[in-house]
Amino acid sequence: MKAGPGFKYPLENELLFGEKIEINKVTGDWFFCQSLLDGYLGWINIKYLSDVIDVNHRVINLRSNLYEKDNLKANILFHLPLGSKLNVIKETKEWSKIQYYNRNHLCEGFVPNKDIIPINNKVLDWVSIAESLLNTPYKWGGRDSQSLDCSALIQLSLETFGVCFPRDTSQQLKVINTQSDDFYDRGSIIYWKDHVGVMTDKINFLHSNAFHMKVVLEPLIEAKSRAENLGSKIVKIIKY
Repeated sequence: MKAGPGFKYPLENELLFGEKIEINKVTGDWFFCQSLLDGYLGWINIKYLSDVIDVNHRVINLRSNLYEKDNLKANILFHLPLGSKLNVIKETKEWSKIQYYNRNHLCEGFVPNKDIIPINNKVLDWVSIAESLLNTPYKWGGRDSQSLDCSALIQLSLETFGVCFPRDTSQQLKVINTQSDDFYDRGSIIYWKDHVGVMTDKINFLHSNAFHMKVVLEPLIEAKSRAENLGSKIVKIIKY
C-alpha cells in the first residue's frame, strides 16, 4: 500500500497473499483500497490484485513455498510469508493443494502441510511467533517475514492467537486492554507514542526498531533508556 497513486510515493503498509480489500477509488492503474482485515487505507497497483477467493488456512512458518506439484523437487512458483491466507481444496499426508487467482486466472499449487494451519486455529503462545521473527530486518511500513516494522510484529503475531489487532501503533494504543505498569510478564505489550514491542519474560523486550535495523531481544531497561534520552516515555501497557 502506497501513500499515493504511484510507485514514487512512500510505502504505508503491506498486504499479504490472500488478504481481501474493498476498492474505493480508481486512478489509472492504481486503486485506493481499504483492507478488510484491519481497515487500513492506501493505494495498490492493479498488478498486485486479483479476483477474490475464500480462504481456510494460514501460513504459520516464517515463509513457505508454493510448489507446482506435490514433490519437493518440483518447481517453486513463489514464496508465501507468515500470515498468508490460502484456499486449501485437498489434503494428503504431507501436502495441501490450494487454488488461487493469478491475473484473474484460477491456478493451483501445493504447500507442505507442516507450514500451514486452519485459519481458525489459535497459537496459544503468540509471543513464540514474535520470537521466531528475531533478526528480521526492519522496514518502515513492512508487514511480512522478510522485513517489517514494530507494529506489524505485534499485529502479525497476535493474529495467530485469534486477535484481529489494528495495524499502526497509534491505532493499537486505542485498544482497551490495559495492565498495571509496575509488573511486566511474557505477553506484556509496551507502548511509547510511536513505538511498540513485547516482553518475552520479566526482563527482556522484543521489538523491531530502526536503531538496530532489525528485530532484537534486549533488556527493557536498555530500550527505555534510549527512548528517554530522546524525550519519550512509556505511555501504555496491555496484555494478551
